[in-house]
Amino acid sequence: IALITIEDTIRPDAIDTINYFKEHGVDVKVISGDNPITVSKISQRAGIANAEDYISLENMSDKDVLRVATKYSVFGRVSPYQKKLLVEALKDNGRVVAMTGDGVNDILALKEADTSIAMASGSEAARNVSHLVLMDSNFSSMPKVVAEGRRVINNVQRVSTLFLTKTIFSFLLAIVAIIRNGDYPISPIQLNLIDVFAIGIPSFFLALEQNNKPVKGNFLSNIIKAAMPGAIVVVINSLIIIGLAGPLNMSKQATSTLISLTAAYTSFMVLLRVCLPFNTLRTILYISMSALVVGIVVFLPEFFQFSPIFRFEKFKDLVPLDIPQILLLLTLTLATYKMIYIVSNLYGWIKKTFKYLLEKISSMQ
Repeated sequence: IALITIEDTIRPDAIDTINYFKEHGVDVKVISGDNPITVSKISQRAGIANAEDYISLENMSDKDVLRVATKYSVFGRVSPYQKKLLVEALKDNGRVVAMTGDGVNDILALKEADTSIAMASGSEAARNVSHLVLMDSNFSSMPKVVAEGRRVINNVQRVSTLFLTKTIFSFLLAIVAIIRNGDYPISPIQLNLIDVFAIGIPSFFLALEQNNKPVKGNFLSNIIKAAMPGAIVVVINSLIIIGLAGPLNMSKQATSTLISLTAAYTSFMVLLRVCLPFNTLRTILYISMSALVVGIVVFLPEFFQFSPIFRFEKFKDLVPLDIPQILLLLTLTLATYKMIYIVSNLYGWIKKTFKYLLEKISSMQ
């Protein structure tokens, strides 16, 4: 007669891995075909939050499975189809679901998940349907995978904002030129100032920076929301300058200079918002790019076909901006940040206003 106890061994790094996900706002759930009590005890030892709240899905209806998906952290006696139902229920509740598994019974859930992760040591079928395969078959690799994914998505999102801002205002200014039946208001060499110092160089460094911020919202809509206000402000400033070109007796070059400088300033305001919150790298990057642009505009205006702002002896062959034109430039640059703020919040204000009016109308009926 003998009493034999069998115990699952928790990997030494499992607790640290689970804690990483808890600290980053990820709810970890255990879905197993084993006895729910056993699964719960092991989950508690691994440090999974609310692991004492477990439930058996044996003989449970599909409707009840969907109902309990968000209420428990540990699920036992789960069939392959029920695993798929749990993933569906979590997605229907607005969750982004990552599923890890290594067996044939995990295939349905892996295919349903937003991100499916298989172990290299698992079944070939599980590896084939998964988005990601951990070659070392070690779940402790997941924090590095998540950190790299966040770095790529967040940095691409920030860099894309810079590029899309220029793309949108360039397109809108082209439409303005077509409607006016005139020339494009900014010359290619003047656009290079924005391309190099407000987009190109900053993008290179920002794309390589570490970034562990959680990914929130829709990727494309986040970029458009961040880029659109700056682009619209560039167009507004350009229309104001074009409208005042006659009254202020501005030459074609002076008009082009004012439009390109306000566009450059607005692009740096977009870069400022992208760089926030500042760290050492972003601070050095922003200050150095700003200083270089100011130096070029003041001391090398002919290089980018600008009208000089100050009268220097070496610019005697160039016609500088006069006082009214400089005042217009200062006024627009000072108003730019506030204009970006207004445009950024305009949709929210309109939405709140309509909601308020609808509530008032409903209360009157």
